[in-house]
Amino acid sequence: MHPRIALVTYKIVQYCRKERVFAALEDLAKSQWQSPESMRQRQWEKLRRMVQHAYEHVPYYRKMYDAVGFHPGRLRSMEDIDVIPAISKQVMRDNARELIAQDRTYRFSEDSTSGSSGPTTIIYTDRTALAYQHAAVFRAYHWMGLRIGERLIRFWGTQLDTKRKAKDSVKDFLLNRRTFSTHGLDRVSLETYYGELVRFKPAAFYGFTSGIYEFAKFVKENELPLEKIRLKAIIVTGEPLLTHQRELIEGVFGCRVFNEYGCAEFGPVAYECPNGALHINAENVLVEVEATGDAVDDGRGNLIMTELNNAGMPMVRYRMGDVGVLANEPCDCGRGLPILQEISGRTLDFVQTADGKRVHGMYFDYLPKYFIGEIHQFQIVQEDLQHITIRVVKDVGFNESTIPRFEEKLRKAVGESIALEYEVGDTPFREATGKHRLVVSKIDRA
Repeated sequence: MHPRIALVTYKIVQYCRKERVFAALEDLAKSQWQSPESMRQRQWEKLRRMVQHAYEHVPYYRKMYDAVGFHPGRLRSMEDIDVIPAISKQVMRDNARELIAQDRTYRFSEDSTSGSSGPTTIIYTDRTALAYQHAAVFRAYHWMGLRIGERLIRFWGTQLDTKRKAKDSVKDFLLNRRTFSTHGLDRVSLETYYGELVRFKPAAFYGFTSGIYEFAKFVKENELPLEKIRLKAIIVTGEPLLTHQRELIEGVFGCRVFNEYGCAEFGPVAYECPNGALHINAENVLVEVEATGDAVDDGRGNLIMTELNNAGMPMVRYRMGDVGVLANEPCDCGRGLPILQEISGRTLDFVQTADGKRVHGMYFDYLPKYFIGEIHQFQIVQEDLQHITIRVVKDVGFNESTIPRFEEKLRKAVGESIALEYEVGDTPFREATGKHRLVVSKIDRA
């Protein structure tokens, strides 16, 4: 599709959905140049309104705040934020319906977290919040020299059922993009992706860091020509971007790699600007760093976030499960948006088989949504090419059919040649860092 046609199509769809993306984009394009003090004041005003709204119209918040003796009237400034009780992923999961505003006259979109940092959580986002989330994406695209409607290739996981696959195909068409599945990055798939790349001629890549890295390695190792490919930018997300990965990807495709940090709960949280700073979308989300209590105070702590626009399902002081550091100094680019100096999020390893198949960890990221109420948590551990151990933590609905159905979906990705062993228990587990790694691969894949 021609980029201009794609832009017009997108505008029509957003108008019909009553998502005022372009009005939000106009707002964000101006507000990014506000001073840090003005941006902080904007966040404070939104936070105060959101907390008041949550108390008046959301049953769970009203009950929780009353139980601890908190009232929104106690908020006098941003420095008082610690008096607001924080909520966890488990709270979101167990109380999803009670977290929806009762005064709603607006429509929602439903999504779910992957479960890679804990149990799967259902998220409802109203149209205003969605508009600002999409606008934040397009603002960042502008930083990277991209226009709305330009062709894009997405390195992403594919859905596991027909209905969701069909929905994603429609979205791909409307957004003028192609999706390269990271579920099976074998040679045949990578050859197919290269052929589609040459035919489609995208302006940008977007997707999981390791998926794009694997494709870049394949192109380099096979000396595949890229003379007709003119990428403007590559945006990586979902996993940390390591120095050697950035260098290889930029060297192969001849364009800048930009980092994105985001999640299902809040959409895009931060984007890397041309000067290399990871700017938080402060008009949409308030990010706090909670000290861990360690003897060494280096500014690093647990991230707590508040969605500032989603009145439909307020997320006030939500513990992300990630660890980060906020920068003290502004960026030389002149934007007043705060900066995430460091972020320690999840890392999704590959699962490999003896026949050369490589399955990206995001395939397993999709599995929890099919076992809500049956599997509380799981982890895949691969020691060698012949064996996989799956650690499963049971939920209340776990039954004799759970593991066979789980294995059926697992086998679609890893095949029949590899041995699967299950360790089923009742106690949730965590890494020493406090994170939950969905896939732990002990096979060297450098």
